[in-house]
Amino acid sequence: MRFTIGKKLMFSFGSIFILMLFAAGGSYYKLNELGAAQAELINARIPAYAGSYDLRVANNKVAASLTGYLLLLNDPERAAAMKQDWVQTWERMDNDIAQLKEMSSHFQKVENKERVTELQQLLPEFHQVQQQVMAMASATDAEGSRAAQALLGTKAVPLAAQVNKLALELGESIGSTMKDSEQQVEAARSATIWMLFLSSAIAVLTGSLLAFVISRGIVGGLTPVVAPRPFSPGS
Repeated sequence: MRFTIGKKLMFSFGSIFILMLFAAGGSYYKLNELGAAQAELINARIPAYAGSYDLRVANNKVAASLTGYLLLLNDPERAAAMKQDWVQTWERMDNDIAQLKEMSSHFQKVENKERVTELQQLLPEFHQVQQQVMAMASATDAEGSRAAQALLGTKAVPLAAQVNKLALELGESIGSTMKDSEQQVEAARSATIWMLFLSSAIAVLTGSLLAFVISRGIVGGLTPVVAPRPFSPGS
């Protein structure tokens, strides 16, 4: 079957168009991969890392506020200020653990999900123990003060250390995962650039080859028409 010049040109440009569509599709796929990696880093891992760090800071602060409250019991005004600071810091800790629990569905490591669950179970107990220490210390008798000091040393301090350890391990693990995510984003970016370059180069080279082949066919078809005829005296 012989193609006309118009059909050959249509085939040539159509082939180039299809190749460009494949190039655009591949680039779109790689751009989606890059966007997903960036969204995972920005929306989940960075906030989770910040949340674990803030939880450690707040954990140390509630311990300091409790200690300050115990030391300032003879100064009711300053002791009340310490207690108010303790209450506000616990609200901050509750907010931190709620956010971490919400973001834990994005965690890839099972141990990080388990750490968040353990923190969620541990914090109410820690809160209750600190409240008991405050209540005991507020008693006017020496027995209440001794009981508060004993509870502080035997339960409150170990619980604070446990919360700090879990939050630290969680933050370090998320930080390590963040580095992996940054490498994945960079790899996806490089892959996207190479995909754009290679697909465009293939489309251009293939189109040029088709144009060359088809143009030769067109010129070859026109040669018998435009070629000069041999001169003869009788013509």
